[in-house]
Formats: sequence, structure tokens, C-alpha cells
Amino acid sequence: EQNYKQLFNSSALKKPKIVSKILDHITYSHKSNKIALIVIDGMSFWQYNNIKSLYPSSFDCNEDFTFSWLPSITQLSRQALFRGDFPDKEYVQNPKNEEKLWQKYWINKGIDKFEIRYNHDKIDTSNLDRITKFAIVLKDLDDKMHSSTDYTDLKGLTQNWIERSEIIKNIAELIESGFMVFITSDHGNILTNGWR
Repeated sequence: EQNYKQLFNSSALKKPKIVSKILDHITYSHKSNKIALIVIDGMSFWQYNNIKSLYPSSFDCNEDFTFSWLPSITQLSRQALFRGDFPDKEYVQNPKNEEKLWQKYWINKGIDKFEIRYNHDKIDTSNLDRITKFAIVLKDLDDKMHSSTDYTDLKGLTQNWIERSEIIKNIAELIESGFMVFITSDHGNILTNGWR
């Protein structure tokens, strides 16, 4: 709590300490690589571990922690991630605006628009030859979290989503197409009781 504000201006060279630094970290360390950034809206750590438990041994995995933007809501945190900066109070959260932020970030880094792709609620692995910067937003887990009554319910819904979404197969296809795949969440979730 005392050090959170320092994260806004932290260096992204070694690791992104907050979501707004993820793109700077990728740019510094992997700009010349083909990048696929998968943002799973509202994913908690235990849900990520359920996904990770299905990774084949061929996946070379590095893990670390990154803080959400506070308050940790999609409109601020995911916007900060795709903007690569402080969120804008006037921003309207929707897939088109996210795509514009993603494109603007990479065009400002010298990437041609035809190399940039954004998918919302799907992973289209067709025609990836010319794509070098690929953002994918999956929001099913956030929807399931908001509609769940408890963790037992959410656990079953999470397992169903992992199988139905074919997330592991899609990650494998991206890797086979030469992408470095980064998986993150814009914010997590935790079971709470309402205070009113």
C-alpha cells in the first residue's frame, strides 16, 4: 500500500511491475520478435494455475507477478495495459478503442499497421505470416466470475472454459507460428462479501 504509487514510474527493463509497463517491457526485450499478448480478463492466480497445469512439456515458461491498476477494474487496468501509460478518465471501454490503443502503441514504435492484429473473444490463428504484434482479449472468465455464487461454481465454469476455448491448442499454434506468447490478466478476482 505504501509503495504502490512508485510502480507507476518503475523501470520495465527487467520486468513490468504494473500492467501499464507490460508493453514497454515487451518492446525493450522482444520488439524484433513476433509477439502474441493474451489478456484473460479477470483471471485469478488459481485460474492461471489450472491453465498452466495443462501446458505440454514443450512450453518453455517464465512466470512473474505484475500489479493491476487500482481500482482494479477493466476500464482502468486493461486500458492502462494497452495504452502503455496512465489510463485516461475520458476513455470509453470497448473492443474498437482497445484495438486503436494497441495499434497506436506499436505504430509509434515503428511497426507497420499491416503487422498488427487484435482479436476480442476469439483467437484467429489464420493468416499470421505478416503479423508480428498480436493482441488477444478473452473475457469469458470475467463474465463467469461475476455470475458465480462461490468458488465451487467458478471452478467448474473455469475448467469448462479451459476445455471449450481450446486455449492450450491456440497457444501451441501461436508458438508453432513463431510467436513469443505472453499471458496476463488486466485484473484478478477474489471472493468477497458485499459491504452494503
